Amino acid sequence: MTMQQPSNQAPLLDVENLRVTLRTAEGPFDAVRGVSFRLGRERLGIVGESGSGKSMTARAILGLLPHGGCLRADRMQLGDTDLCDLGDRAWTRIRGKRISMVLQDPRHALNPVKTIGRQIDETLCRHLGLSRRDARARTLTLLDAVHIRDPERVYRAFPHEVSGGMGQRAMIALMVAAEPEVLIADEPTSALDLAVQNQVLNVLDEQVVGRGMGLIFISHDLDLVSRFCDRVLVMYGGEVVEELPADRLSDATHPYTRGLIDCAPRLGQGRQRFKTLDRAAISLALRHEPADLPVAGHLRGVAEGLHP
Repeated sequence: MTMQQPSNQAPLLDVENLRVTLRTAEGPFDAVRGVSFRLGRERLGIVGESGSGKSMTARAILGLLPHGGCLRADRMQLGDTDLCDLGDRAWTRIRGKRISMVLQDPRHALNPVKTIGRQIDETLCRHLGLSRRDARARTLTLLDAVHIRDPERVYRAFPHEVSGGMGQRAMIALMVAAEPEVLIADEPTSALDLAVQNQVLNVLDEQVVGRGMGLIFISHDLDLVSRFCDRVLVMYGGEVVEELPADRLSDATHPYTRGLIDCAPRLGQGRQRFKTLDRAAISLALRHEPADLPVAGHLRGVAEGLHP
């Protein structure tokens, strides 16, 4: 089902010229370079290599930059709220309530010393002001809505006591509990087998379509994004190099997007020589030298920035 927002409606999220600079051991590194997009009530895919700036863009929108990170933007608007200059207290009211993020691995994203039910209860009590009793009833309903067969058992379980697919569905329940306007899903299915992946995608689709949210879906899987999303942004070196409808991803013209498509193996074609990206052609298409992708040295510097 297509959810694209009519052009006469204001976007849920409006980002213009977003830039993120990180402090590294080798000096400042531009992780995001002038990213602009609008998100309506739709599924927006963001694809690109590791280090292309996908997750950093998402974290910037959530105000979750690493220590020493600097954010600048001409506009970063969530509805009528300017996200550029929010303080910690204002961010606490917005995260989870108006914008949420589903991370890749629920074992690391969920609190390991609290039961799944208690974590969802706390979100409902904090953002919706529900009593403990009402929150518990709402949590069980949410767990059932994401196709967990035994909500009572999962409500009492700790994150390590459930499978990866069930943990990811519980994470989705947690993140949609307060009915946010925007949901960000960062590689939510990459650690799951194909059958469980499809189940999680169906749950995401039901929640986003049923609640009328905007979804930012970050992934390396171009085929998955072309089937699941409405639009696609392709990122390279911290910037958006191409934007097109998801069902026309195979018609992409930018050398980088074509390179990503051509790098994927094809079933039924026998032995193949894998292609590699032609970065010289990509630089020529960009008409400038792109930011280096964060290889080991840059990643090491970012880690040092996180832990000074």
